[in-house]
Amino acid sequence: MAASPQPADPRNAHEAHARIRAIQQRQDEAARRRLEQTGAREAAEAVARAEAEVISLRTKLQEERHENEALRQRLRALHETLVSRLTLPPEWGLSPQETALLLAIRRAGHRVLTKREAMIALFPNGPDERHPGSVSMTMARLRRRLAAAGVSIAIETHERRGYRLSPSSLDVVDAAVSGTPA
Repeated sequence: MAASPQPADPRNAHEAHARIRAIQQRQDEAARRRLEQTGAREAAEAVARAEAEVISLRTKLQEERHENEALRQRLRALHETLVSRLTLPPEWGLSPQETALLLAIRRAGHRVLTKREAMIALFPNGPDERHPGSVSMTMARLRRRLAAAGVSIAIETHERRGYRLSPSSLDVVDAAVSGTPA
């Protein structure tokens, strides 16, 4: 009589399955640790690269600050030289800021002097960002003083852009600066 196959011992099958699961878990855990170590190494390298970039950017920022300060000093010196050479008739009764604004508009010639450029003309040491209406207020005072002095200078306002002198007003300002009659 042929021997019939013995049914598998459920305990052996259970045990084999548990062993396979344990082996698989150990392999998964080893793979996870390798991945974490690789990830940690890559993260550390990324942090080191980021720190080096931050140091480089800080150095560049510091250099640009020094350059900006040097440019500001040069601008102040040029502004003082220009203002000292260009004068308007004292009978116009213009304040230093009004004079600076009128001369800045004149220097712009036929193009529109932007509000940003006007701020720089009013505040050569650095535009006063806290008072964005300074240009408009100074412009209003300048127009009032010119009208009160009987000076026919037309300053055009270009909405949201800036200011420009009319062609005939360019001649009036040029004549006043040079001291010749218009």
